[in-house]
Amino acid sequence: MKPRPVKHYRQPRYPTRLEVLSEPDLLRRNLPPGWRSLPGMAGSIALFLAANSVVQGADKKAASPAKAAVVAPIFDHGEGRGATGCVVVAPPVFLSEEEAWQVIDEELEKRGVKLPDARVELRGVQVPRRMETYSVKDGKMEEKIMETKGSAEAFSVDRANAQKHIAVEFVSQQEYSKAGGPFSMSTVQSYDFRQTARKLAEDLGQQAKDKVYLGVLYDPLESSAAEEFKKKQPKTRQDWRAYAKARTLEGTTESKRLLRLQVQDFLKWLEAQGAI
Repeated sequence: MKPRPVKHYRQPRYPTRLEVLSEPDLLRRNLPPGWRSLPGMAGSIALFLAANSVVQGADKKAASPAKAAVVAPIFDHGEGRGATGCVVVAPPVFLSEEEAWQVIDEELEKRGVKLPDARVELRGVQVPRRMETYSVKDGKMEEKIMETKGSAEAFSVDRANAQKHIAVEFVSQQEYSKAGGPFSMSTVQSYDFRQTARKLAEDLGQQAKDKVYLGVLYDPLESSAAEEFKKKQPKTRQDWRAYAKARTLEGTTESKRLLRLQVQDFLKWLEAQGAI
């Protein structure tokens, strides 16, 4: 059996924690008859309700200084990892900006969401350039990522809707460094789109001063076709060309499917936030 994520689930018939906290008398009104006849149980319930009221008040107090930007979590669809360079036998298949935005726009427009504004600068946000370096410890090479001093630049989100306060950033190969992805000084450049997207979302949530509902999407970088390469090992030039064409088509198709899932999850998140 192959486990699959749950895409749809029914609303629970029992009250959720948020419903109970929003209506403190709910538990008191629905106590089982047997519990009401026990003085000790009634006292415990009263103490429990009082404690929850304190917790609820503390939650509201802690959440009161709400940040201007509300950033969606990273929706994990696709590993988003790969590398290019002289020692990489089967480089990954990247989605171009045009391919990715065609998918993103198609999914957004299904819910009536349009992003007409391009390259919108987010006030207060500066993303530093990061560099990938290596050091040797105990005879083993260790990878380190460091920020280059004085390299932080103002950040402009890819697309936005100023009226609805919705913005989307797509982490691609072309803009990997701009999004905070570490660049390498060696002949091999590695990519970790998912982790870079996660770090970028964290930075945007902490720094952005504009009121915006922001989603950070990333290139899934589907690599299953690269694994097939190890099995086939094309030999002639004609075989290489045929394989490269099929592999690119397969990888691009699967990456687009995974990106659609990211956008669909983002739309569900927007709906939950009341943004659409």
